[in-house]
Amino acid sequence: VVAFGQFTPREIEVAGARLRVAVLHGAPAPDWTFIERWLTQSARAVATLYGRFPVDDAQVLVVPGARGSEPVPSAYVLRGGQPSLHFFINQRRSEQEFLQDWSAVHEMSHLFLPFVRPQDAWLSEGLASYLQNVLRARAGIITAEEGWRQMHRSFRLGARSMPDITLADATERMHRDGAYMRVYWEGAALMLIADQRLRERSAGRESLDSVLEKFHACCMAASREWQGRALLERLDGLSGTTVFSEIDQFQASQRYFPDLRPTYTQLGLDWTGGGDSLSFLLTAPQLADREAIMAPSPRAIGTP
Repeated sequence: VVAFGQFTPREIEVAGARLRVAVLHGAPAPDWTFIERWLTQSARAVATLYGRFPVDDAQVLVVPGARGSEPVPSAYVLRGGQPSLHFFINQRRSEQEFLQDWSAVHEMSHLFLPFVRPQDAWLSEGLASYLQNVLRARAGIITAEEGWRQMHRSFRLGARSMPDITLADATERMHRDGAYMRVYWEGAALMLIADQRLRERSAGRESLDSVLEKFHACCMAASREWQGRALLERLDGLSGTTVFSEIDQFQASQRYFPDLRPTYTQLGLDWTGGGDSLSFLLTAPQLADREAIMAPSPRAIGTP
């Protein structure tokens, strides 16, 4: 992808990484000061996972002029040479809307994994969707309760989207039939289940955080395309469990959204009211893990 236009390349040094940012001109002109704050806050939120940004160097292209009620109506990540993050923004929205938005944290969270083949996009999209709430809560952008409730509402939307097909079929039909909510949020539900089971089986020694940190140390070669099953097997090996393979094998043949009630029970999340309501119990087998998943992180210190 090539951008032509008038712009001044800038750099942001944040969380152990260099973001090489180009903001294209627009009318009205985008405000670099708050774009820098937005990108810096998002990168610091992402760094709460294991203490640093997941790559050393990334290109960021910000294109103003997008239409829509959200500050970032469209965004995506490209791989090739080095990762690049592309944000199509509505620069008319307020700075506060940008700072509260989930899009930048979602896209940056894709960088915790290498390129995963399109047939297994549920894995990369599911991880980014799960982390967009978790990491914003850890950074203090939203509260832990807001993080859980936003995620629960999205699970409900995902469960109602494209019912009676497998996750693999939904992924294959995602761009053709618009099965985005099913793919993104079923994938996120599986990441929550994996995180809960890792913490339970290891008495808190392992988590999705620790496994991704180990993966970063061993397996982030940019030139490799991963198949989903091979990646999940590698995560199992790094965690010393079979959590990821169990989830993959079980869900591969199921034609329904995963049942989150056992996970909610373990974490003390009460959904008995039905619908989108969610309350928080004061006692539960994994209450400490629920708090740890979205607890404010000291690594977020300095977030504007």
